[in-house]
Formats: sequence, structure tokens, C-alpha cells
Amino acid sequence: MGKLALKIYKTLYGLDIEAQNIELVRLRLENKRLSELLRSTSREYNSLNDKYKKAKEKNSGDYDLIANELQSYKDKYESLLTEKNALEESHKTDIEKLQNEISNISLTLEKQVREIDDLRNENAATCIERDNLKDELKSLKEHLANTEKKEEAPETEKEDTEEDVETINVISSEYSPAEGVSAAEEEKTIEETEETVICEETSSESIDETEDTVQPEEAETTSGIEIDEETKKEMMQNEIVALTQKFKFIRVTTAIGNQYIYQSKYFQLRTGLFDWGIEGKEIITDDNLYLENQMVSKMEGLESPFDGEEITCDLNDEESANAIAESLLTAICTYQPIQVNYHDKNGRTTLKNLYHVTFKPMENKIRLPYRDLFRDMLEEKIDTEQITAQCPHNNDPRNFAISQILTLRRFNAFFTTPEGIETMKEGIKIAKEAEQTELADLLSCKLQV
Repeated sequence: MGKLALKIYKTLYGLDIEAQNIELVRLRLENKRLSELLRSTSREYNSLNDKYKKAKEKNSGDYDLIANELQSYKDKYESLLTEKNALEESHKTDIEKLQNEISNISLTLEKQVREIDDLRNENAATCIERDNLKDELKSLKEHLANTEKKEEAPETEKEDTEEDVETINVISSEYSPAEGVSAAEEEKTIEETEETVICEETSSESIDETEDTVQPEEAETTSGIEIDEETKKEMMQNEIVALTQKFKFIRVTTAIGNQYIYQSKYFQLRTGLFDWGIEGKEIITDDNLYLENQMVSKMEGLESPFDGEEITCDLNDEESANAIAESLLTAICTYQPIQVNYHDKNGRTTLKNLYHVTFKPMENKIRLPYRDLFRDMLEEKIDTEQITAQCPHNNDPRNFAISQILTLRRFNAFFTTPEGIETMKEGIKIAKEAEQTELADLLSCKLQV
């Protein structure tokens, strides 16, 4: 169709045939593009559908496997739950049995404690009776000696003498080791018994002079005779009974001079298969302490384990500050343990026993007792605002600020080790070289004691 015809149509009918042809071509192209897009989308859909089917088949298999595994875990859980309930029931039964056993043991222990107290009282009564018999034996021996000196005695006196001799033999037989001994052996036994009485009287006099101080080693050699182990045990047991009945605390001095303080109610003689000695609750170290008999040099009764009254620490008060400084210096120089109420940096206040006490040295790592204690003090190589000490159940030295000590009191004991003794001897020498006569005399006095 020519251009003229198109213009006529457009003029007569208002139709733009050319524009419609252009639009028709555009629509055909758009239709072709959409057809290609549809075919591409269809292919992608088919591909994704295939992947979905494969994934569905795979997941179905995994689901079955997981479901089976889950069921097995459920079965195991139920089995463990049943076993747990059974164990709880068994433990409950065992706990009830143990509680019953503990109750029975407690009752038995109380009964045994009562029996021990009864035995101690019976032993004390036996010891008193034995002492009375020994006194009677001694008086009869003296009477017999006086009677033998009289050469012209009447017949009645001879009969009395024979009766006295028989009485002495009867009493001596109580101390004889076996029956059927000869007269010579009986006489020897009487003499040994008399010597033992003299030995015990001498030991008793020593006890009275030193305020109930017991010295087993001196008692053994007082009369110049050897005492067998059983006699030593008996003598120590009697001394322990006498001290525990009269005093609340017992101070034991060892062979090296170190002193421990025991509570009387837990203090006793302990006999083992191959050794024997003393055992009880030691209050400085807060431990159950056993000492062999060879280590025991002296035992003393104490009404209080402390040396003097408790001091309240107030460094703002000059009098209190001086008292604390003097008490601490005395405890450090004379190896006296101390008991303090200490307020730590966390705000807690605890009661502590401290021993091997020293002013904090400049060194960070030290061993207690501190070897250079007196040298550092005289050379002022110490921190006077802190102390270093050892606590019960803790072997490591610990530092304590003096300003955080609320109360302080010293134990009435000389507490150290062989190394501490050597340090004190060196301290005496250093004090004399520095012309510190008062310190030298104080340390020398402690070593002599």
C-alpha cells in the first residue's frame, strides 16, 4: 500500500496503519523473547525438579537413619535412667547402713571413753595404794634395821622382829618379778624397790620445786640405777595422769629444747609395736602430734597456754602501739609463737596461730625459721610494718601487715628447730659484737632454759 493510501486512510478513518504495523512488529518480537524465556525457565524448572526429587529420595533415607538412631538413644536413656534409680536406691540403703554404723561406733566410742576415764581413776588409786605400800615397806625396813642394832633384846622383841621380817617379805613379794625366788633374790628385790622409792621421792621433790615439772631422764639416773622400759612407761603414765588431772594444758620440752603445748583431755601415753611415747592435740600447730619417749625431756602443767594477757592493737594510740611493738619484738627474739585476730584485705577477720615469726626480710623467697633473723634486724634490713610467719597446715611462709592485726597474745613456749637454735647462737655472737648486751643476755637466758 502506498504512502498516499495510508494518508487517505488516516484522514478518512483516523487509522495510523504504519504505527500499528510498527507496534505489531514490536509485539511479535516481544512474543518471541517471552517464548524463549519460557523455554529457558521450563528447562531450569525441569532441572530443579529433578534435583528436588533426588534430594527428597536422599533425605528420606537419612531421615530413616536418624529416626532409628534417635530411637536407640531413647532406649539407652531409659536404660540409664532405670540404672540411675536403682543406684539411688542402693546408695540410700548404704547411707542408712553407714549412719547406723556411725551411730553404733559413736556409742561404742563414748563407752570406751568412759571406760578409759574409769581405768585412769583406778590407775591413780592403784598408784596411791602402791605409794602407801612402799612407804610402809620403808618404815618396816627402818624398824628392822633399828631392831637388828639391839644386841640384848628380849624374846618378845625377837618375835616382833620375825613378824616384821615376814611382813616385809609379804610386801616385797608384791613387787617380785616371779614366784619361787630365793631369799637372796628377795633381799635384792627389796633393796631395788627401796632404791626405786628413793628415786621417785627425789623426782617428786623436783616436781614440787619446779611447779609440777616432770623430768623423766633425771628420774632414771637419780639413784644411779638402770630402769627398764616397763618401769619407765609406768612412771610416765603416772606423771601424765597426775598432770592431766590437775592442769588444763601440758607443756612438753623436747631433747633439743623445743616446746609443744598439749590439751590435757587429749594427752595420753601411746604404745606401738616397736616404740612408745606421748600423743595428743598440740594447740600451736593445731595437729595431733606424737613424740617418742626419747624425745621427751620435761613435762609441765599449765593453767593457760599464753604468756600474759591479750593485747588490743590500736596503732593510733601510742601506749597500745608501744605494747604491740614490744610484744612482737619479744616473740620474734625469743621464738614465741603468737595468736592474732587478723583483718585481711577481703574484710574477713580470722583467728590465726603464727610461729617462726620474723619481721619481713627484704628477700622475697625465704625459709622459716629465718637464718639471718638477728643479722638483718641489727643491720635494719627488714620491713618493720610487716611480719612473716608460718601457719598451721600451711608450709609456705605468709606475710601479715601489722596494722591489720586486731589482737595479739604470745604462747608460753619456746618453739623452734635445730636450725633455729643455731640461728639464736649466732644472734648472741652478733649482739655481743654490736654491744647489744641486753639482747645477748635475753637470748643466752632462753638457750639455758
